[in-house]
Amino acid sequence: MTDNLLIRVGGPNNPVVFPRSANVSSTLLHRNSQGQLYISQQAPGADMYRYSTNFKSTYSDWLPYTGGNVTLNATVWSGTKKQEWAGEHVIVEYWSNLAGSSAHVQEGDLDLPAGYPPVRRFPHVFMMGPFNLYGFDAGVQNAMTLQSTGLWTYDFMADWPALIQVNLWGINPDGKPDQSYVYGDVDGDMILDRLPPSSLASNTLNITDGPTAPYLSWRIVIDDGSRRFYFLPRGDRHLQMLLLALLWVIPPVTGILAVFAFKRSFYQVYRSHWLCC
Repeated sequence: MTDNLLIRVGGPNNPVVFPRSANVSSTLLHRNSQGQLYISQQAPGADMYRYSTNFKSTYSDWLPYTGGNVTLNATVWSGTKKQEWAGEHVIVEYWSNLAGSSAHVQEGDLDLPAGYPPVRRFPHVFMMGPFNLYGFDAGVQNAMTLQSTGLWTYDFMADWPALIQVNLWGINPDGKPDQSYVYGDVDGDMILDRLPPSSLASNTLNITDGPTAPYLSWRIVIDDGSRRFYFLPRGDRHLQMLLLALLWVIPPVTGILAVFAFKRSFYQVYRSHWLCC
């Protein structure tokens, strides 16, 4: 039996040498003077590469790796207005013959709005579950918010226990929930899991208990780099109780005052008319 040892040597921004720490780069994606997008590749050791400019919806053909700057083709993508994303994004996969793997990925962003992190890995994130009929109830706001720290957040309140799914594309143009990138937590390790659409396992986040007093709801936080998620308690039950009490008291009190004011005004008019006649 022969054991082979592969020693990788390269710069810190080389995804073939450092696939974990070099999987994002702020110097990968650029735009030339003609407005075309291009990438500055820094992956010596790769033999071939392919790229996606629409968050893995489609990929280019596998191309031989030559290094340097490579101009990208225009993005081919169609979706709803809600599925559009801000700025430009590229995902580059590298194939190494020696490593025998194409699991060397580097991502980059360009023209991101203010308040965004330097690089994001998700175009957007939608929450789906029984609370919004898995996306069919468009009246419920279910889009997560991307923070400058790279964390996606969503404030969620429902009847506990509750089920929820993480869907990157939401509702497709055909009016049905997208099935390509749906995440849950199958093994309960607080890390998002993705299963194929044909899987019979229930791929959901199970929120068994509500927050302890005095909190009212959970803030769901997802790190799109590590796929790890956690819950933070939010809100104040006392304010909700005060609001409920006011909703119980104000309508009957204002109704009584309205009746009293009407009777006072009407009876004065009627009495004046009777006296003069």
